Amino acid sequence: MRSHVYWIALVGLVLVSCKERAIESAAPQSTTSGEFSVDPGFIGGPSILAAAKRASPESQRISLSRPVLGSDARYDYATFFVGRDTHGGFESTYFRYWIFAKLKSSRDWSEARVFDWPRDYIDPFIGPVSRLEKEGRELPEKPNQSLQPTAPSGRG
Repeated sequence: MRSHVYWIALVGLVLVSCKERAIESAAPQSTTSGEFSVDPGFIGGPSILAAAKRASPESQRISLSRPVLGSDARYDYATFFVGRDTHGGFESTYFRYWIFAKLKSSRDWSEARVFDWPRDYIDPFIGPVSRLEKEGRELPEKPNQSLQPTAPSGRG
């Protein structure tokens, strides 16, 4: 009789342990690489981190939080509250809103255009990208030319 109680207790302990592991693995995981992180609720974290690192190559730390998504006919937009380290000045971390603009045909966010947005932005940005070009500031590194809007050549 004692051996049955022992086995029942052992099986119960194993089941509880497996259930806890399943719950832990189902929780959203933060996309973190060293000092670079993305809100765990954002799907596509590694690729958007690549775009953020390209936009601010001098930064050793970048944190993308509070994502807000929007889109128009041509682009998907992701607005993040961004904290990144700074060199010089009186602050060690600088906080701004960045808007990432990805062509809908792109498979991920790694080549997205990145804009520094000059004001607090809570609502989803829904375009057009020309508004970003006018009111925002595209961050230093340009993505490949296939993502840049093409201007008419003026030749007839």
